[in-house]
Parts: sequence; structure tokens; C-alpha cells
Amino acid sequence: MAIHLTPKQEKFVQEWFKTGNKKASYNTAYPNHNMSSKTVDEAACRLSKKSKVVARMEEMQEKVAKESMITVQSVTGMLNKAYDVSDNCKHGSSMVSAAMGIAKVNGLIVDTKVVVPEQANSEYIKALRERIKSNRS
Repeated sequence: MAIHLTPKQEKFVQEWFKTGNKKASYNTAYPNHNMSSKTVDEAACRLSKKSKVVARMEEMQEKVAKESMITVQSVTGMLNKAYDVSDNCKHGSSMVSAAMGIAKVNGLIVDTKVVVPEQANSEYIKALRERIKSNRS
């Protein structure tokens, strides 16, 4: 069932979907208003709670979710083919690469990176050096 919004409501939903910012989306959709910042916040909040607006936002989210699932499925299919070809050719390292790709695309392996402030990092390195020196003695 099609959700019928006014052009400004649709613009609000589109911007809110892109940015996640209700207030900025309201200002984009309704540019010629003479409201205080607080009033804009309140208007954006009220608009975001309207049933048609909520339904349209959910519709857009579902569409993106379906599109990304197709992408995951298609990439998984390609990696499965690569694994099969590697298996037939007896290329072990290629099989491992394809298997790792399948696992990553499907969320079984997540690459993480720990970012440590430089000061903490240098203190950590000093502590490690001292530990190494004490282990050598």
C-alpha cells in the first residue's frame, strides 16, 4: 500500500533517512519558517512521530535491508564459486581466502582496530620495555 505524504513530509523523511538528524531534516523540508531552535526541535519531533511518517521511514529501511541482503547473498555466491574452483584446482591458499571472505561477508569474522591515544601508547611501550629489561636480568 502506497503511503501518501505531502511533498514537505516526504522531503523530511528523505533527509531524516539520509542524515538521522530530525531537526536538520525539518529545516531542509520547511526552509521558510520563523521558529526558534526549540520550536523546530519540537516540530521535528512531532512530525517524526506521525504514523504516516513512521510508516514511510520503515518502508525505506526495509528496502535498504532487502537490497543489502541481496548484495550479501550475491557476494557469498561468488565466493562459493571461487572456493569450488580453487578446490577443483587444488589451490589451498585460494580456498582459504574464499572461505575467509565468506565468513567476513556473513559477519562471522569482524576486523577490529583498537585506537589508543598516542600518550597512552608511549606509556604502554615504556612499560613493555621495562618488563623486557626485567625479564632479561
